[in-house]
Amino acid sequence: MNMEYENALIGVLLAEVMLRMGLPQKALQSMKNSMDYIYINGGLYDRAKTDFTFVRCLVKAGHDRNIQQQRLRKALPILERAIESHRKLEAHAKVLDVFVYVAKTFDELGVLSERNKYACKLKNYYTENPVPREYLNAIY
Repeated sequence: MNMEYENALIGVLLAEVMLRMGLPQKALQSMKNSMDYIYINGGLYDRAKTDFTFVRCLVKAGHDRNIQQQRLRKALPILERAIESHRKLEAHAKVLDVFVYVAKTFDELGVLSERNKYACKLKNYYTENPVPREYLNAIY
């Protein structure tokens, strides 16, 4: 692994920390600085994690609910790619994390039809692939 790639992974971790600290713009910038290295050099798991973290940063960095909703809708293909990557790796808890994030975010934005759609996907996936709660990271 080269140094740029390791720095990019650290950038993703920093973005996650900045998101939790309420600094979405800085988190988004950190992601933008890291993404190319991870997409070029990273494995499937790292790329999927990067996709998920990028979308969370992008949505949270929206200045109002309408922008956040637009960004989430436009980013759904990226999240679907992350879901598919995690499925291939049989990382079921990570798939569920993405579903929880999308359902919760649509709920917070007041888009109940999309919330229900992703909550249903979550329930169906969880029924087929049960995961102990302690493995779920749903604190978005």
